[in-house]
Amino acid sequence: MKPLSIALAVVVLVGTGGVAYACGGGGGGGGCGGPSGGHGCQTDLEIIWKNPSSASPAPSFVTCTLGLTPSTLTVVAGNMAPGAVCTFSGVLANVGHEGVTLTETVSISEPHKCQKFVYSDNIPHTPARQLSAGATYSFQGTISLSSSAGNTCQGAMATIAVTITGTESSGCGYYTYAIPQSAGPLGGCD
Repeated sequence: MKPLSIALAVVVLVGTGGVAYACGGGGGGGGCGGPSGGHGCQTDLEIIWKNPSSASPAPSFVTCTLGLTPSTLTVVAGNMAPGAVCTFSGVLANVGHEGVTLTETVSISEPHKCQKFVYSDNIPHTPARQLSAGATYSFQGTISLSSSAGNTCQGAMATIAVTITGTESSGCGYYTYAIPQSAGPLGGCD
């Protein structure tokens, strides 16, 4: 076919029919208004805690226990003295179908008379940690009582709850493409 006849055929196709729409985008809902409603990015895309592997108190008289739900890791550090540390670890898993950016929420419940507990972990904030679909991340954290806490904090206990969520990290959004109807069936957007 000559270039002029190809151009004429395209003009005829576009001019003879309506427009069909295809939805796309990686919003976890495959476009077309899936779980993300067809717009923006989803959060909490099946990020779960899997079997915490250890809790190590130092010194030995410190108690350090882990509790686990799919969404929250809870650590109770008891019998703390100034300078004491509770180290713990666990595994985060992305059991969803999309890569995500991890964010965390940490809450610390400590005695009013002893607000000297310090929490840290290995979830980076800048740049934010990415976790691919199906991947796991080895989480490590510590809760300690500041060495400057003083005698009023002897034997203190604190509870730390760590909740990790994920926000879709690639290609989220809602896209509409205008395609001539005669280009063939697209499966539609329900």
